Amino acid sequence: MSATDAGRSRSSERRHGPVRAFSLIAASVGAAALVAGCGGGGGDSTTSTPTRTFDPASDVTYSRAYTDCGSVKVVDLAHRYKVKPQRDVVALAVAKYWAGQSHGGDDAVEAGKEGCYDGFKAAGD
Repeated sequence: MSATDAGRSRSSERRHGPVRAFSLIAASVGAAALVAGCGGGGGDSTTSTPTRTFDPASDVTYSRAYTDCGSVKVVDLAHRYKVKPQRDVVALAVAKYWAGQSHGGDDAVEAGKEGCYDGFKAAGD
C-alpha cells in the first residue's frame, strides 16, 4: 500500500461517522414505521395507508439541519440565521434555510425542524 493509498483509506474512514449516524437514524425510523404498520387492526379493508417516506430534498434538509443543530450552539445559530436565540425559533430558521437550499417545500421544512431537534438532543442541548 502506498502512502497515498493509506491517506485515502484514513480520510475515507473519517467520513463514515456522520454517514453511520444518519444510517442508524434512518434504520430506526424505518423500523419504527414497520412496527407501526404491523398493528393488529381488524378492518375489512384490503388497502393500507402508505408509511411516510422522505423525498430527496427532505432527506438533505434533515441531514443538514441535524448537523447544524448538533454541532453549533443555539446562540451561535441564532446569530448566523439572524433570529432570537430560542430553540424553536432557531430550529425553524435552520429548517427553512436548508429546505430552500435543497429546493424543498413544506415537507422539507418539517423534516429540517425534526433534524434540528434531533441534533439538539444528540448534542445534549
